[in-house]
This record gives sequence, C-alpha cells and structure tokens, in this order.
Amino acid sequence: MGNVVSLVESSPLARDAAVAFGVQWALFPIAAYFQTEKFFDLAGGGTFALLSLLSLRWGGRYYQRQKIQTGMVCTWALRLSLFLFHRVLKAGSDSRFKHVKKNPKMFLLYWTIQGLWVFVTLLPTLLLNDEKSNPALGERDYAGWGLWALGMLVEIIADYQKSAFKNNPANKDKFIQSGLWSLSRHPNYLGEILLQTGLYISASSVFRGYQHLSAVSPVFVFLLLTRLSGIPILERQGMKRWGQNPAYLAYRRNTAVLIPYICKTFREVVTTNGDDRKMTKDPTKSDDGGASESQPLLSGKKVSTDHTPSSTCRLPIEPIPLFFLLAIGLQNPILKEFLYYKQCEKINITFVWDDNSSKCFLNMSDPGYLAQQTAQAGASQQLLYHNIALLSPVCFSAIFFGVWSDLSQRRKVAIVPPIFGMIIQAAVYLLLMGFEFSFEFVIIGVTFVGLLGYYYTPFVGIKAYLADVTPRSQLTFRLAVLSAFEGIGIGLGYVTSGLWIQWQKSFTTSMWIPLGLFIFMFLYVILLPESLPKSEKKLFSCSHFSAFGRACKSAKNSDINWGLLGCYYVAYISVHFADGAFSEIVNLYLMNSPFCWDPTKIGILLAAMYVGGHMISAVGIRVFGRVMDDLWIAQIGVLSDVLANTLMAVSAYLPHQDIIPFIVPCVRMFGRMQHCVISSGMSKLVSQDRQGSVFALLYCFEAINKLTQSLVFLPVYRATLHWFPGFGFLINPAINFIITVPVLGFVHYRTRNRSTRSQLTIN
Repeated sequence: MGNVVSLVESSPLARDAAVAFGVQWALFPIAAYFQTEKFFDLAGGGTFALLSLLSLRWGGRYYQRQKIQTGMVCTWALRLSLFLFHRVLKAGSDSRFKHVKKNPKMFLLYWTIQGLWVFVTLLPTLLLNDEKSNPALGERDYAGWGLWALGMLVEIIADYQKSAFKNNPANKDKFIQSGLWSLSRHPNYLGEILLQTGLYISASSVFRGYQHLSAVSPVFVFLLLTRLSGIPILERQGMKRWGQNPAYLAYRRNTAVLIPYICKTFREVVTTNGDDRKMTKDPTKSDDGGASESQPLLSGKKVSTDHTPSSTCRLPIEPIPLFFLLAIGLQNPILKEFLYYKQCEKINITFVWDDNSSKCFLNMSDPGYLAQQTAQAGASQQLLYHNIALLSPVCFSAIFFGVWSDLSQRRKVAIVPPIFGMIIQAAVYLLLMGFEFSFEFVIIGVTFVGLLGYYYTPFVGIKAYLADVTPRSQLTFRLAVLSAFEGIGIGLGYVTSGLWIQWQKSFTTSMWIPLGLFIFMFLYVILLPESLPKSEKKLFSCSHFSAFGRACKSAKNSDINWGLLGCYYVAYISVHFADGAFSEIVNLYLMNSPFCWDPTKIGILLAAMYVGGHMISAVGIRVFGRVMDDLWIAQIGVLSDVLANTLMAVSAYLPHQDIIPFIVPCVRMFGRMQHCVISSGMSKLVSQDRQGSVFALLYCFEAINKLTQSLVFLPVYRATLHWFPGFGFLINPAINFIITVPVLGFVHYRTRNRSTRSQLTIN
C-alpha cells in the first residue's frame, strides 16, 4: 500500500488517474443504492473541470497557454454536463442505463469506463499543465484553439437544433433531418472529435518525446464515439424505431454518418446483435439472390462474383498500411543509423548533433578512415544477424496466418498479431537505445516478432479484407489506392525519421513515435468490424488446416496454368531480390565517404524514391496501358530500375556527389511498374476462390526474399566497401538481365502465342 501511495505522490499522471477514477468510484455507491443514472454525466463533466483545475494548481506555473487550455476544458465540460443533466431530468431516464443500473457489477463497469474516458481524454491538458517549458505562442496554438472553437460551435448548434426539434409537439415520433443534421447524422459527435483534436494540437506545441503519445486522446474519443458508444447505439435505436420508414432509410442513404460528404451511403451490415440481424439484409445474398463475395478465399466452392453486396459505411482500412509503413519507415532507418553510431563510438569516432551529424574521413591513408570502414562492417554484420532472426520465422508465419484468416473466416487474425508484434519490436528497440540492453536481447525479441508475422503478414489480411467489402467493379481502383497509401506512408516515414532525429538530437526519443503509431493501429484494428459475417467456426481448430490441405490437393486438378504461374513467381522473386541494395545497404552507403550524408538528407532521398516511385508508376501504367500490353510495361519498369541502380553504384566516382543520388529517384520513377504487372498477371491466372492462396504464398516469398537479401547484400557490401562500395547495386542489373527479362519475355511469348491460337480457332 505504501508503494502505491508513493507512486501517486511522485508521478503526476498517477495522481491525476487516482482523481479521475476515485471520483467515479466514490459516487458509484450512491448511484447504485438509488439505482439512478441522473447525475452520471454531471459527474463526468465535473471531474473534467476539477481535474484540469487541479493539474493547473499542482503544476504551479500558470503560463498563459496553460490557463487558456484549462479554461477551454472547463467551458466545454460544464456546458456539456449541464446540458446532459438537464436532458436526463426532463426525460426522466437515460436509455443507455435501462438494464445496467440494476446490475451493480455492470453499473460499476460504466462508472469505471467514465473514469478512463476522463483521464485519457484529458491527457494532453494534464501533460501541458505539468510542463516546465513555456515557448512563445505560435501557429500550432492558434490552429488548435481555432479547431476547438469550431468543434465547440458545431456541438452547441447541433445540440440546440435537436433540442428545439424534440420540444416541438408537431415533431413527435419524427427524426431530425434539418440544419446540421441534414449534413451529418451525428454532427454533435463530429464537434466533440474536432474540439478534442484541437486541444491536443495546441498542447503539443510544448511536447517532447513520449508526451506526443497523448495523441491517443483524440483517437480514443473518435473510436469511443464511432465504435463503442455513441454512434453504434444510436444507429441501432434509430433502426428499431424508424427502420420501416422509407424517409428514414432515404436519410440514411443520402446523409453522412459523421463527416459531411464523406461515406454518404449507409449500407446494412450484420452485427453481432441478434435483434439487429433481423432488421438487416443478409450479407451473404445480393439483392437478386446472388452469392456474396464475402467468403473464405480458400474455399473450394466456386462462387459468382457478379453480384457483390455493397460495403458498409465502415472505418476505412487504407489508414492501416499508411500508418503501418509510416512507422516502419521511421523505425528502420533509426535502427540502422543507431547501430552504425554505436559501432563508431566503440572505436572513438564521436558525433555532434548539428546540421551535419555524420563525421567522415575522406583520406584513405588516415587511420580514422580505416576505423570508419571497420564501423561500417560491424554495423552491417549486426544488421545481418538482426534480419536473420527476424525474417526466418516470417517465412512460415506469413502462410500460417494467411491460411488461418481464410479458413476461420476472420480477416483480422492476419492483421492483429503482426501489429502487436511491431509494438513489441519498438519496445525492444527502445530498451536497446535508452537502457543500453545487449544486442543479444534484441535478437531474442525480434525472433518472437517474426513468429507473429512482422511486416508481410498484415497485407495478406488487408487485401483479403478489401476484397470482402469492395464490389468487384471497384476492387482494382481500391487496390491502386492502397498501393498509393503504402508509398506515401513509407516515404513520409523515411523523410520524417531523419528530420526527427536532428530535431530531437536523440535516437531514443525518436523511437517513441513508431511505438505510438503501432499502438494506435492496434486499437484501430481491434475496433474495426470484421469484413465477413460472424462465423460459427471456431477460431482455434485443427480442421482449418486439414481443409487447407484438401484445397491444395484440389488445386492440382484445377485448370490453372501452372507453367505460366511458376514463371510469374520466378519473375516476382527476382524483381524483389534485385531491389536488395536499396532496402539493405543504401543507408550505410550514403553515410560512408565520399557522401557523408546525415539522416535528414538520407530520409529526403528515400522519401522521394518511394513516394515518387509508387505514384508515378501508377500513372505510368495508366498511360502506357493505352499503347502497349502489360508485359511491355513491365520491361520498361525493369529498365528504369536497372539504370537507377547502375547510376547509384557509380555515383561515388562522379562529380557533384551531393546531387547525383537525387537524380536516382527520377531515373527510377517507373521502377514499380513491373511489380504491379507481375502481381496482376498472377491474380488473373487463378479464380477468385484461390486469390488468398496466391497472395499468402506471395508474401511468404517476399519474406524469404528479404532474408536472402540480408544474407547476400550485407556481406557483399562488407567485403567490397574498401575497393568499390557501390558494387552491391550492380547485383540488380545482373539479376534482372539474367533472370527477370528472359522470364518475362518467355511469358510474353507464351501469352501472345495462346492469344493467336485462340483467335485462329475462333476464325
């Protein structure tokens, strides 16, 4: 007990949490005894105001920024709580607590969740009021306060309009669809989300390191209102009350759930509630009785995909790859640069955090130059051990989770474990950088991360999820959008990593951002509804894998052209393997002499390469597709990739060494086209019910490729950096000219030959 008291006294956040939960638990016995919920919302709003004022008092600084923020919180909390208190007094009861208040355990859970809501929502303000620094007010403060004012105004107007509508006797048993409610079905919740986001933005102007994790506050409010409380409850109540009213159904179809003009159409979806299922359409049937595409992709049954039910107006899945790759783009360069810097420290090469944090020795006879090469070799070897431990298990877990997702009819099975693994990975890196844990500890940690699927497995589930909720006519476009999000995410991650390291002047504080992003995605995916109807199949069952075996056996007797499919796989593997120089050694290469680049310049280069490559390749496919077939487009992509690698290899020996690497992304701008063409060709060779198998195997090969890249490119770089450091980039032209180009040429010949024979047969 003494330890708990000392923790509360020493930690401001622990003290704040004690107040938030303590007030709720103190009031719960009164509410439970009288079985009343009438002062529940008043207690929540009062706790907001009380805790914000106490945190300002405990901080003891009373800066202008702190006083304005605290005043905003108190204004919002008291206005909302008094409004809700007046409403429940007038109505006599709150429908949310109709059955709950008679169950003490469930009622206590509601009060506890309110304490959690208060604490998490107030996190930015609590951290701000405890902050010692007081920089001058800037654009971020005014932007945050402006967003708060907008959200507050929207919430007040929406509440007033709804109250006035309900107070009019002529509107009895009617639903509101005027004013702000004509633009959004829940404008009051939109205002709530906007104002909480504004409070975080203004408070973040003084945040450093882990304090930025308080961004969980607006995210928590958004998920709470859209996934747990608020909108889901009101939508179900609306359907129960007006579900047979054509005007209400038209209102749902034509009005956004939350954000005006976004996600307008609300489609029926099966929920886990039995009563709701009676009201909604059967998602396994289309309007004309056709079969749904929402089925296990590994099912042996052939289905029609002509009639796909429209997807529900649900949370989009595209933010997952965006933030996932943003976090990885931040995390991976930080690790590589940290390992290099630690190797340099061992041999007394020190770095200062200024505009040029990389220190290089250019004279090859200088002892410092030899020591620098030794540090490069040491970092390369550590990365090799790290990648072997991480990627070896992924070769098996990618297929395991992909198959499990298909056969258990739960797509999130392939998404949740890898993201949880990434949280563990970021935490392990923090222990390495901040607490100087041994590198052997990191090896053990990343091995476990590999068993959970790492980077590759989530995309099996994401693409299957996308196929489940998207009509066939729109699927290609949604996949293109998904690819664009991937490129933007990884590009932003790379450029942000360098800038963030320079700004924070620390690897440890920089690693908090990937950890926060992974935690946000984990919560996002947990609350994301499943794309398939609730399955009666057990999540854990050996029968899933015996079914997979039967599906594989039946594939042997199918009409799949295994020869062409095998050629596509070979081309895919060779294309991805040839990219190893840019994924494995480019950071070390550019940090070495004669470039001596700092993390910021490396990040900008990689961002330009990934964002430009993904975006321009998509445009290139669209443009070139009008004048040539796909396989010619793939050859153009291979040529672009080969030229870019060759230029990077010799850039150390060309003049203007600070400019030449930035020309590489321009040369490589079509270097993603062959990836898209090969994936598309493989997909077209198999039926829809086998797409899951193809993509699961594809990502398994990607994991094997990544491991092989580490085993080849890092040792080659270590062996050649003394006489030709760019030698590893020349592996790309060799692989592409020896394997990729001939294989794609053979596929091109076979497909044109088959097309000609088919045309002759028709004639």
